[in-house]
Amino acid sequence: HLASEKRAGKMSTAAMLHLKPGQKKETPPPGAGTRVFYESLYKQNPHSLMALKYCVEYGCLPREECEKAVEKLEKMKLAQKEAVRNRAFNAVKAEEAVKKRRVKEENESTEVENQAPPPPLPDHDDLPHLS
Repeated sequence: HLASEKRAGKMSTAAMLHLKPGQKKETPPPGAGTRVFYESLYKQNPHSLMALKYCVEYGCLPREECEKAVEKLEKMKLAQKEAVRNRAFNAVKAEEAVKKRRVKEENESTEVENQAPPPPLPDHDDLPHLS
């Protein structure tokens, strides 16, 4: 029963009373592999979104750092959403530019094909002589 609750990510009532800001899951023991990985990643790269998210959601950071970390996490999530939105917008603009260029090239090639051929050059006999 307890093992299945842990696997499902559920917390005991006692654990819920000691939640830190932003914490959603029970804090793993200090030697747990994933905790060690994410804590060391966070120490090496405090700007890592996935490390910060894990440390906040599992309550791995000291209580004093939690509020600042939650604010930082929210800012990082918003920045990431904005970056995705900008990439999508830029992709649409690039596709529109490619379509415009193709239409312009097609129109230019059609104009060249529809142009009347230049008049033939005169023969040498038709040229006026200067003597």
